[in-house]
Amino acid sequence: MGRIYIVKKGVTKLDVDCVVNAANEGLLPGGGVCGAIFKEAGYDKLEKACSEIGHCDTGDAVMTSGFNLKAKYIVHAVGPRWGGGKNNEASLLYSCYQKAILLAEENGCESIGFPLISSGIFGYPKKEAWEVALKAVDESTYQSDMEVYFAVLDEEMLKLGQQVYDSLFGNSDDAILKSIDRSKLHKCIEDLCRIRKIEWTPSKVQGKTEDGKDILTLPYPIYPPEIFGVFELLKPDYQYTDNIKNFPDGLLATDMTAGQIRTMLTYIDRGERFCDGSIAAEVENGRLLKMLLRLDDLLTN
Repeated sequence: MGRIYIVKKGVTKLDVDCVVNAANEGLLPGGGVCGAIFKEAGYDKLEKACSEIGHCDTGDAVMTSGFNLKAKYIVHAVGPRWGGGKNNEASLLYSCYQKAILLAEENGCESIGFPLISSGIFGYPKKEAWEVALKAVDESTYQSDMEVYFAVLDEEMLKLGQQVYDSLFGNSDDAILKSIDRSKLHKCIEDLCRIRKIEWTPSKVQGKTEDGKDILTLPYPIYPPEIFGVFELLKPDYQYTDNIKNFPDGLLATDMTAGQIRTMLTYIDRGERFCDGSIAAEVENGRLLKMLLRLDDLLTN
């Protein structure tokens, strides 16, 4: 997962490979963050580059050179104007961050700096803007090492961003439980109740070694695709290797905390990547199902 930082600094002052401009669809110079980026990148050069592109839809992003900025590139991401939340604003805002990170990755960037898109003159409520921004960045950098910076200019915005970050990604049981989509949880419970056994393929001869011995494929489980939904319920525990060492011996699933369940699910998921049969064992002994039922109980209580 990429690392996320919230800092009190102008976005043009960030020491990153790429900065993000809160742009408009015409890619025209504006005020606020947009104005600062045009001024410091070199107004004429950046205006010419943007005019050559001409247009960018809301929810999308385009890239130019960073010109006079320390950053090599500028991504121009067009956020939605707030219209009360009934005009697909959240999806469009999420898409801005997703597209910006994708462009940065495609161009070899290892770090990127964002303003809080749409939260200025576009009127997006600040708390909700933080929630979309942090979720989008977290999910878009899940399999990368991208460093992501959010640049804000005042203490109030810094504090609000940190509060939202803690509520989304904090390690407390309350924060973990708040992150769970209960409808997905119930779907996973239903799927696991339906799955009673795992089907295994037999070993097959794939060829011969130089000394004439058979080369066999190892047996591997064929899992119903629904089972992998279990590992999308919670964000992974990125400290699971340390946490699993301190896991109490003989702890029953019915006695686990939300944090312990998250650690165990991460452990099982990571183990399965090495084909060690973790999921098969956990389905057969019923512990996966018991952990999900325990989460449902914790949410109820």
